Amino acid sequence: AQQIPPCHYSIHNAFFGTPTITTTSTESTTYPNPIFDKIQQLRSIPCIAVQGTDDFITPPDTVLDLHDVWPELEIRLVEENGHSQYDPGMAVELVAA
Repeated sequence: AQQIPPCHYSIHNAFFGTPTITTTSTESTTYPNPIFDKIQQLRSIPCIAVQGTDDFITPPDTVLDLHDVWPELEIRLVEENGHSQYDPGMAVELVAA
């Protein structure tokens, strides 16, 4: 049952709508980033991002990129924890957040 939400999220393009692909002259593919494009709508909402430093699924760079466009975002980096909410440090920080 724990795999159902990630599958639903992935199947629906992370709820970003229809994906679009733009090919540049060097044949690389770029994808739109709807969260970054609409960040002004989120900036007034208080938010805490809890991120494991050893997360290989969503590396810490991703939350730092988000913080660049949403400076009001509070980041809590959890040393030696990964992606799982069940990692001991992650559980503590998620409850505290």
